[in-house]
Amino acid sequence: MRLPHNLLLLLLGFTFQDAPTNVSCLLLSSKQLVTKSVFTKIRSHQRSTPRLCSTIYLQSLKVSDEKCPDVTNIDTKSDTLSSLLGNAKARDSFFANDFGKNPFFRRRDCNGSDLPPPITGIDIKSLYETNEYISLRIRGSQDFLDKSAMSYADFTAYVDNGSSAVVPIIETDYMYPFMQQMEQVLGQSLSMNIYHSGPGAVALNKHFDAYDVFVLQLAGEKEWIIQADGEWGKLKSINAWTNITMSVGDVMYLPQGIFHAATGGQKGSTHVTIGLEKIQNNAN
Repeated sequence: MRLPHNLLLLLLGFTFQDAPTNVSCLLLSSKQLVTKSVFTKIRSHQRSTPRLCSTIYLQSLKVSDEKCPDVTNIDTKSDTLSSLLGNAKARDSFFANDFGKNPFFRRRDCNGSDLPPPITGIDIKSLYETNEYISLRIRGSQDFLDKSAMSYADFTAYVDNGSSAVVPIIETDYMYPFMQQMEQVLGQSLSMNIYHSGPGAVALNKHFDAYDVFVLQLAGEKEWIIQADGEWGKLKSINAWTNITMSVGDVMYLPQGIFHAATGGQKGSTHVTIGLEKIQNNAN
């Protein structure tokens, strides 16, 4: 069984919370991906020299207002990225203007003319039964689920009472084929985590990730605060935050180094994170 990099970090209890500026920055190498007409634009994300972590200033969160096209003849199975980002126009605009540079949020509310998201809903009971690495989280604290001591009913009650569970997707989970599909589309190794939270739950305090992340809301709503100014890796340098509410089908993208935190909505929340941890240099 492959243990993804995110799971190893999870097992070590590792997060970047108010992290020092000397944390090594990850470099994403150049590559050619799936559709040339889209991914030649990905060059804006290529970094030939290391980032100067302490001097990277951030732009405010960009909210897409792209109009939705007629989707009658679009095959969502063959265009996962259009499905993830809403439609082909939003996909092209994102990779041309925002990938690797700007936090990005897109609400899937275009009067039903958007593509459906690539995955909807969540079967937490199935993940409870197939995953042995579920962690229990309350504002950064971490315990690992012991199924011999916590039944599924107890687990559900734990979350419903305002706590969170984080499930790193592994080969035994029903969502693993979706992870494989995303890896094939993007041509790189990914991490994928399910964040299942009760009302008002905060799994992690303000922190940043050392790699780019897509976030797709699967159930409920979640309140986010996103870094809008300041320096990479310096929480005390931030003076402005952007607040957004994610609903089912909404998608967000956070480049590496952007501080953020999230709180479960009044009826709880479930979202999936797709971490672009390592580009495969030999991808075609």
